[in-house]
Amino acid sequence: MDSIAQKERGFQKRLKFDAILQTEDYIQYSYLNEIIVLCLYSDLSESSNFSDEAKQLAHHYLSNFKGKDVGTYSKTIGEEFTRKDVTNYILERDGTLNLDQDEEVLIENNECSLLNNILKLFIGAHMNSGYGILIPYPSSPIIQEVVEICAFLPVPYYLTEAADHWTIKEEALVKALERSDCKIKCMILENPGYPTGHLYSEKELEIFFRVAKNHGIVLIAIENLQMDVYRKNNFLSSRKALMQMGEIYKSVQLMSLFSLARSPQGDKGMQISFIDSLRMDKLTSKFGTLTFTSAVSIHQVYLSLFLAPKYVRKYPSFTKFENERYNFIELLGNLAEITVDFFNLQPYM
Repeated sequence: MDSIAQKERGFQKRLKFDAILQTEDYIQYSYLNEIIVLCLYSDLSESSNFSDEAKQLAHHYLSNFKGKDVGTYSKTIGEEFTRKDVTNYILERDGTLNLDQDEEVLIENNECSLLNNILKLFIGAHMNSGYGILIPYPSSPIIQEVVEICAFLPVPYYLTEAADHWTIKEEALVKALERSDCKIKCMILENPGYPTGHLYSEKELEIFFRVAKNHGIVLIAIENLQMDVYRKNNFLSSRKALMQMGEIYKSVQLMSLFSLARSPQGDKGMQISFIDSLRMDKLTSKFGTLTFTSAVSIHQVYLSLFLAPKYVRKYPSFTKFENERYNFIELLGNLAEITVDFFNLQPYM
């Protein structure tokens, strides 16, 4: 901290600024920090500086690792408790009782590694032989980078700017498929969109399902911002929409991705992601055990706490944590509204 303060003072003298605004700061959750610290150094559980709740939760998480130590290697597709917590989060989010018989949850470190390993499943990976992936424009730059790293051709489909949001038209997807000279193996969508922030409705998601079904391509849904939806807007997961549509789209294969580090609520150093694969071959998990890198154990604890399993919600301190998260999203939402209003007032905008 001293070095940062010294640098700031140096900048102020040189540039004559009264203050420097830190724009890359993120919220610190004391509730999470206590548990993480106790997991990393369990001897601190003897200290009176930590709450009994934090000590109990830290003990619970440590009991899930070999030797009760987060420094040990994790299973390549995630520890059992992490996968269970992710599964319960998905089921509660979508209002379903059980995973589908052809559905699996896998854990990986970061979004790039996860997407990279997924694309390796498809014919054409690293072959430079005319295979392509449909990707949205605009979208996160990471998508195109990983697609190109895997030697697929990025085939863009363009979102349509409606009156107050971005949307997708079926003609745009079909046109992208027909104009492409390569063999399309899968299609990627972002929901909520990045950087657009749009949320797809059930009707819009059905467009993706219909195109995937008619052309026999796998759908990859990147849903990193699902926890960051502002106010009363409702996030509808691709999985829930697909399962609600029943038999008509039973042949559609779906992979849903989530990376906590991509959420504005998450600590950017806590690189942890999960994938929910629906109707994929069981060899998917077999491939995962061979190619995935073991997710850092302490990052799995962080993910579990953010997903808020029932055994975490029973503690009184959790309410404070939830309020901090809610207030943070409200703050970002209010700032976004101010920005939009400002630009809308400018001429020629």
